[in-house]
Amino acid sequence: MNDQNLSALIWNTADEILRNVFKPSEYGRIILPFAVLRRLDCVLYLKKDKAKELFKKYKKKIKNIDQLLKKELELSYYNTSNYDLLSIKSDPNNVHLNFKNYINGYSDNVINILENFQLNPIIDKLNKNNKLYKIIDKFTEFDFHPDKIDNHLMGTIYEELLRKFSEISNEDSGDHYTPRDVVKLLVTLVMEDDKSQLKDKGIIKSIYDPCCGTGGMLTYGKDLIKKYNPDIEVQLFGQELNDLTYAICKSDFLMLNEDPNNIAGPKSTLSEDCFKDRKFDYIIANPPFGKNWKDEADSILEESKDPSGRFSHGIPWIKDGQLLFLSHMISKLNLNGGKIGLITNGSALTTGFGLRGESKFRKFLLEDDILESIICLPGELFFNTGILCYIWIINNKKKNSDKNKIKIFDFIDFYELLHKPIGDKKKKISDNLIKDIVKIYNSKSHERLKIYDKDTFLYKSITLNKVLLNEKLEPILGKNKKPKTEKIKYKISIDVNESSVLNDIPNKKDYSFDSESTIIGCEFHVTKFLYKNKKSPNYKLAKDKFFDTLKNIKNLNKTKITDFDFKKEKNIKYWFGNLKINWKLSKIGSQFQERSVRVNESEFRPLSVTKNGIVHQLENVSKTIHTDNKRLVKIDDFVINSRSDRRGSSGVSPYEGSVSSVNIILQFSKKIFRPKFIHHLFRTVEFQEEFYRFGKGIVDDLWTTDYQDMKEILIPIPSLDEQDSILDNLEKVMNYEILLKDANNEFQTYKNSLTSNLIFSEKK
Repeated sequence: MNDQNLSALIWNTADEILRNVFKPSEYGRIILPFAVLRRLDCVLYLKKDKAKELFKKYKKKIKNIDQLLKKELELSYYNTSNYDLLSIKSDPNNVHLNFKNYINGYSDNVINILENFQLNPIIDKLNKNNKLYKIIDKFTEFDFHPDKIDNHLMGTIYEELLRKFSEISNEDSGDHYTPRDVVKLLVTLVMEDDKSQLKDKGIIKSIYDPCCGTGGMLTYGKDLIKKYNPDIEVQLFGQELNDLTYAICKSDFLMLNEDPNNIAGPKSTLSEDCFKDRKFDYIIANPPFGKNWKDEADSILEESKDPSGRFSHGIPWIKDGQLLFLSHMISKLNLNGGKIGLITNGSALTTGFGLRGESKFRKFLLEDDILESIICLPGELFFNTGILCYIWIINNKKKNSDKNKIKIFDFIDFYELLHKPIGDKKKKISDNLIKDIVKIYNSKSHERLKIYDKDTFLYKSITLNKVLLNEKLEPILGKNKKPKTEKIKYKISIDVNESSVLNDIPNKKDYSFDSESTIIGCEFHVTKFLYKNKKSPNYKLAKDKFFDTLKNIKNLNKTKITDFDFKKEKNIKYWFGNLKINWKLSKIGSQFQERSVRVNESEFRPLSVTKNGIVHQLENVSKTIHTDNKRLVKIDDFVINSRSDRRGSSGVSPYEGSVSSVNIILQFSKKIFRPKFIHHLFRTVEFQEEFYRFGKGIVDDLWTTDYQDMKEILIPIPSLDEQDSILDNLEKVMNYEILLKDANNEFQTYKNSLTSNLIFSEKK
């Protein structure tokens, strides 16, 4: 039986007993401690009698008998009572009293762990409802002896029970643990490259996890190092906030003969570092995604004022503490050489503009040159979320060949589908895939590896002031207002006398450049570098299928359908293909201006941005309370929903009105573009994918493209005559669509009539 089936069996058998007495959201607080107690029982089984004999013999002779018992039993814990779970069953009338005697017979280190399970009120309630005997009876049916279930499998059973508990109680299971396949990948990526160094004799290595959950990353890290060198000494340290997982981790450490005192908690690492004076060789973690740190803000902000403090490099926004954990981890790294492996979602890569804390912190990583790589993983790997995740490798002793470089790896499609999803987890990274990933990671070049100078991820934010003119149309110095912020590449020179700064700005004569306001920002916008645009279907196949369909529609046979002949593109350079002769190439930011005028929807009729273009909003659509936070749209403006772009929600507006602030509104010169051409160009599959490539987010539904990024997209500009020719052909295509719809309607009428006659009339 595998871990998932066994954990389901444990949960279901307990459910039979606990139902109607406890809420399902309370099950975990009963099932988990009893699973730990049964595991302890099974490990102690052969040494229980010896423990009782030694205790009886020496309890009056030796004041501190604890060390003697541990030494004689060759275990780091023991139980000296006359009971275990099996023997408690033999006396049903005294089960409550004997169970408490059994608990009190454990060594102090186990009792301290059990206190975090908060067992006493649970036991009293079980006993009061005549359920204590039954739950003990059920758990003794499970054989958790290490010969039957090794430590790795037992760990996954605990974690599967935790996942079930978290699901039912609406807790975030991501706070508790990471899937074992992701643990293996993370730890192997961090340590595999050091394999040769770890074979030296007499060395000691330390591994630390600041949000260690049940300790799976720590124990797997030690197992891996021991494979490289069985004689190496590996010390494990961790800290955990959740009381349940903290107790499980400490109990696991006891059974693995690790030092449970090296697991601190239940306390938050961010507000209370329990290992202040320690540094570590390897630090690995999957901190909670999007975790609000408001409750710890006072201590974090106070420590950030200390230049040598953990959080002095930049404070992220209050709703997400991922980068706070990384900042803490960097402060704990062995200065003589250490590595960090961290899992984050997409928010940590790009959130925060300019001088915001996230941007400052990412810039610090580049300035200190400690970021080695970012590895892009598939979505749907985790139990509680389907979002894309990323592994960051931090190395404070990078190889010379890696200095001032950042390696980006694309493993988004490296996965196998699970036969049956577990929560949101639908994919896994098999052991064979992990081997392939590690091999690629350690290679010097590969199609899935892109290496960039660290400056690639920096940008400059500049301020442009609107120039006011007097009656003589002369600039009024010192009275500029309505500043405009522009984001440009870091390597662009911004000498105050150099006009290149304004090259990509429409109506640049209306602006002056404020050189003193320049801000250097940083973001790891890896999607822009790695994303592979999807293309519209192969034209020949689509055409053949289309014409086959036409043959079967009689009333279209007399209609002349024009066939189009396209030259085969070679060496496609841009998202739209090759640039045709005489066509211009330009950035969107050079030809369009964003319309960002705020209006009230009571004055400007609300519009909807749909797959069919821009339409009047239906009356029954729910309206926002903040009606004055809409954006003005004028006739022939192009509007695109920055979150629904891949579904084709965009178009040139035939109306004046207002739309919500999630939309981008572009105004353009009719001297260069036909509005209908822009409508079709920006609604192509290829453009929708390019727009997505410049976007940021954690899942598609929360994926947003800002105008600052959209401006960088290159577009083709045919002459107006060529645009007219293209539009003529597109009109033919639209006419075909109308003909087909009419034909379908006629066929549907015929089909309905035929069906009725066949059912209700006798065939003659």
